[in-house]
Amino acid sequence: MILNRILYFLPLILPATCFAQVITGNVLDSNTQKPIAYVGIGILNKGVGTVSDLNGHFTFDISKLAPTDTLRFSIIGYSNYNITIRELRQRNLSSTQTFELFPESQSLGIVEVKAHYTKTKVLGNTYDGGIVCSGFNSKMLGTELGVVLKYREDNPGLIENVNFNLRENTYDSVMFQVNIYEYNDGEIGKSILKKPLYLVPGKKYGTLTIDLKDSSIYINHDVMLGLELIQLSKNENAVDKDNHYHLLFYDGFLGSKSYGRKAAEDTWEKLPATGGIGFWATVAY
Repeated sequence: MILNRILYFLPLILPATCFAQVITGNVLDSNTQKPIAYVGIGILNKGVGTVSDLNGHFTFDISKLAPTDTLRFSIIGYSNYNITIRELRQRNLSSTQTFELFPESQSLGIVEVKAHYTKTKVLGNTYDGGIVCSGFNSKMLGTELGVVLKYREDNPGLIENVNFNLRENTYDSVMFQVNIYEYNDGEIGKSILKKPLYLVPGKKYGTLTIDLKDSSIYINHDVMLGLELIQLSKNENAVDKDNHYHLLFYDGFLGSKSYGRKAAEDTWEKLPATGGIGFWATVAY
């Protein structure tokens, strides 16, 4: 029997006793008043959220949320914007809401870089075959998977590329944001990136690669490589016999630790310790 270890991201099931309250909004740069694409929008520590589209537009249902819940807008390069559901409900939600994010000044840490790299190493899980897989089984934008990249060298390393071994994609089109987070003893911290990285698969299976040689992304400790779903569309003719869509990556046993979360501001959860999703990076040092 074929074993598929699939990560299911299930929506919260709450009593449908609240009247519908759906926010329609636009996310703008506070300085330029231009729309900000692919902003993560989610309830803190809950698996509920979405992502703004290319034009900074989004819709989000808040009818089943508690007044004390906090909605956060976040994207690399901008300060987070928080607002409680109580505050939102005091607005005129029949009109389109505007949310402005302030550009965040980035302070670069001091990294000692040698003129020449003499070695490279692969960090993460290179699984690219077999019967075990994990993946996205939710259409909720902002859902994310991640794999720890263990770095044990004395000198800083340059991330030359990041890779994702795609097993199957039956959607018409998909777009991801690639994230690299601080990681320390099981604690996942902030992104170390200075600007967003996007990935649009040009194929239905195989290794998806982003070349980062010219991006000057250095690490000197463990980090986590994340893949966040930010855009998705269906091909109605590409479902299996059970009418399911698939977005799966190769997996294996005894690999680097893997994590998942249901939405942009949800709490990360460690996936089963016996497996590791096929995400990896090449680092020069």
